[in-house]
Amino acid sequence: MTISREIDPAAKADIEKFERMLELYLNGELEEDRFRIFRLNNGIYGQRQGGHNQMVRVKIPYGRLQPEQLEMLAYIAETYSRGWAHITTRQNIQLHFVQLENIPQVMRDLNSVGLTTREACGDTVRNITGCHLAGACPYEVLDISPWAEATFRHLLRNPYSQRLPRKFKINFSGCATDCGQAMFNDVGVIAVMRPREDGTVEPGFRVFFAGGLGANPHAAQALEEFTPREQLLPTIEAALRTFDHYGNRDNKLRARMKWLLDTMGVDELRERILKERKLLLAATTWAEGIPETVQQEGDGPAGVSTAVDPT
Repeated sequence: MTISREIDPAAKADIEKFERMLELYLNGELEEDRFRIFRLNNGIYGQRQGGHNQMVRVKIPYGRLQPEQLEMLAYIAETYSRGWAHITTRQNIQLHFVQLENIPQVMRDLNSVGLTTREACGDTVRNITGCHLAGACPYEVLDISPWAEATFRHLLRNPYSQRLPRKFKINFSGCATDCGQAMFNDVGVIAVMRPREDGTVEPGFRVFFAGGLGANPHAAQALEEFTPREQLLPTIEAALRTFDHYGNRDNKLRARMKWLLDTMGVDELRERILKERKLLLAATTWAEGIPETVQQEGDGPAGVSTAVDPT
């Protein structure tokens, strides 16, 4: 299958590095543990069946797929896997029984249609999920799609996303129904409105932090009542940096952000995130304002009048 789209230079560098590390590993010049961490950060899991069988996890940010991407996934499944794929609860696509030697070409094929496996596994920022009705829900305050896209682009290959204490999950929902389940993520974002003094309303977000299921389940805590649109990305990065600074690196079983909440308490963790945001906003390197992706795509709500059940 041939796609004419040029591969992103950063993605090309990722693939070339994977090829070099793979060659070292296959030649016995790279330890198993080092290669395991490296391939996990690139979205590649070893399978329990042994040999060179690998599971490839492909990020589908906020679940939006283009037709050419779906066609490419089908092509890869038929050519390098077993003709089928799994859709995960975090809106990823997983392909099983891909041979290790074929991974670089699979990565090239994926990147030719704008898809990546980068940071789909490991102690990184995992795939950013979003409400399945984004851009179509009659109840949404904002279309969260461009915001999820902007967050995905900002955090992909971000220095703070590479060696976290544990995985970090982010979710977006367009209204209070919270189809995206913001309450059970490390950072959950829900679009909300607040009244202005002149009687109009301002769209923005309510950001939640340190939610999670599994062992020691926690509902996420509200960071503040209202986060302006222009402060959303620095708020998310501030939460990520706080987790990177203070998260438990000695015990992976107690390393998620919900455990940090237990250790510090809600008020102290909230204060540290807000302090980190203040430092970020004061930095001369921070690009202020609404992200370019949001400006280009727009984030106006669907305003559809037909009855749609958001659940």
